[in-house]
Amino acid sequence: MLPLRDSLILKLAAIVGMRPGEILALQWGDLCEDGLRITRGMYRGIIQTSKSHHSVRTAAISAGIREDLTSWHGLSRNTAPIDWVFPNENGNKPLAHGNYWRRYIKPTLDTMKITGVTFQVLRRTCASALNGLGIQEGLRHKAYALAAAEAACFRASSTTWPDESVSK
Repeated sequence: MLPLRDSLILKLAAIVGMRPGEILALQWGDLCEDGLRITRGMYRGIIQTSKSHHSVRTAAISAGIREDLTSWHGLSRNTAPIDWVFPNENGNKPLAHGNYWRRYIKPTLDTMKITGVTFQVLRRTCASALNGLGIQEGLRHKAYALAAAEAACFRASSTTWPDESVSK
């Protein structure tokens, strides 16, 4: 079982379809009633505006992901709206994506003998599931499509994810 932080980061990539830089650049103020406001990303350690004007969006999140975010908020030291959701050990910057993957996720995948998984593969899995459902908006999907996307992403998976319904 992955720790809450790691599980949440992977769910945001595989279920919500967020880019790694978008996930790691989240601030607590980005959590809103409709989901997560995506307005910035991180590339090579530099925080910048989103990749394109199409990337600025509100990503729908399920009730289960919202609960995980609430639990993570309760465990986090710095929770002001401008604080990073996934900070480094000092709390002053977001986690570095490459270091994070190598230190925390890859060892777990290696132990489980799972190969070929990256942030990009998780995002593409989400996109493929949405496309397979006929959702043409791709990763800018609306809340109504999220439950179907979650089911499609993990239907044949041996990984057990909690039953999650769409957050309204």
